[in-house]
Amino acid sequence: MGWSDAGMWRVQIKDTILVVDDEQLVLSAIAREIGREFPVILVQTYIEAINLMSASTTWRAIVSDLDLGHEPSGLSLLRVAKERLPTSRRILISGSLTREEAENHIKSGDIDAFIAKPWPANGLIQLLRQILRDTLTAPISS
Repeated sequence: MGWSDAGMWRVQIKDTILVVDDEQLVLSAIAREIGREFPVILVQTYIEAINLMSASTTWRAIVSDLDLGHEPSGLSLLRVAKERLPTSRRILISGSLTREEAENHIKSGDIDAFIAKPWPANGLIQLLRQILRDTLTAPISS
């Protein structure tokens, strides 16, 4: 799906989901859940995600954890994605964001959907299917 060439990423990403989380175990779990249905590229840092978003304007969706360690937040990343990639769907993952805060970010247009950690088995893949078909009726999943 992607490869590194002298520190630069070149990817075929027309239908690819970009997933950002600073925890490798979470990335591995997400890859197992959605990787059978969608091409997925996993990164652990805000900078890697920004570089990949700069490489193309056709990401199908960007899924980011809110807390990316000592870097800018996943919400900041998704705000950048909104500006640079207006057709890409944006999903925020968090174990600390309240339902009310998530609703406010959805209403403001910062994100398209939210899923709380830990989510039920197959919860993220179901949310992705809905949001990518534009049939999302409940943009907040717990």
